[in-house]
Amino acid sequence: MPDYIQTTNADANGNATLTLHQIAAGLEWVIQQVGVAVTPPTNVVVSGTIIANILRNNQLISSTNQGGRGSAGGQPYYKIGPNDSLVVTWVNAGAGSQCIATFSYSEHGAGMANANNTGIV
Repeated sequence: MPDYIQTTNADANGNATLTLHQIAAGLEWVIQQVGVAVTPPTNVVVSGTIIANILRNNQLISSTNQGGRGSAGGQPYYKIGPNDSLVVTWVNAGAGSQCIATFSYSEHGAGMANANNTGIV
């Protein structure tokens, strides 16, 4: 199960949005875990709770109040194809903080991933 790491920076209010790159035509990814982390600049103090939300096709599938160091994993897994979106948002991450999402996935040919061989929903 490989990992794909993607980063973005929080805005001046400490908010950030990261969209998983589009999956290539003819493929699907089965996402088994999404890890989230935040690295604030050395001069930024984060006060309050960092919240991370994970959305698939604009539907909330997971949320953590440990958005600076948490993960969402385990079944059910989610299949992401070329026409799907997977978005991670952070709130209160600290101005200019680096927000990191680590996607653990398996890659399959289109139509090859199913509930019997991957645990997807």
